[in-house]
Amino acid sequence: MGRSRKYDPKIIFLACLCCLYFLALLKFYLCSYYVPDTGLYFSFACQGKKAQDGFSSLFIFLSGFISRMPRILNICCLILLTMSIFNIGYFYIKTFSAGIKSDLVVLGVLFGSSVWYYFYGKLFYDFPFAVFSYSLLLLALGRTVHRYRNGTAYERQWFFLCLLMGFTISWKPYYIFSAAGLGLLMLADQECRALLWKLLKRTVNIAVSLSGAAIGYAAGNFNLIFFP
Repeated sequence: MGRSRKYDPKIIFLACLCCLYFLALLKFYLCSYYVPDTGLYFSFACQGKKAQDGFSSLFIFLSGFISRMPRILNICCLILLTMSIFNIGYFYIKTFSAGIKSDLVVLGVLFGSSVWYYFYGKLFYDFPFAVFSYSLLLLALGRTVHRYRNGTAYERQWFFLCLLMGFTISWKPYYIFSAAGLGLLMLADQECRALLWKLLKRTVNIAVSLSGAAIGYAAGNFNLIFFP
């Protein structure tokens, strides 16, 4: 007989909430809105812009599909938001959960801050893509912390974290505040602060971290490579 799997009831509850979130907002993402910004993004792609108004090369490339599959792109944005909420919740529950009361507060804030911006039609935007990248960054952080706690090598997970941080910032420059906020939170936590100290006290690790962030940023703003 195979090994029986143990399912965390908190993760199951989170997954159910995410499904309800997706179903509740789906009708708003299926509506036809007139949003000037959407046409503006499409015009950037049609004009062959390498980057414009801070939007990354990748975002402008994706905007070129607006005329072909506008509804699909909108639904993809909702899917990315739903997956982001699950990833961020999973990261918190598995890494820093402090009891059911704290869990409910965190989930309440997480879901409450994930709906207000999109009810008036601004569905296709850089935020769903950037927050999904950010949620993957948090999963990488969770993996790094777990390996640190277990006393196993975590440099590879840290490099992937830095790569995702650079990629997140690439969507638009103001996501530097998300990265800086995460850095400050890590400095405020004793365990993460010790992890950072062990990592960054070696020059080679600093170089690897900066290289990872630069590679991630170049992946999102790939036109920097071809049209510096």
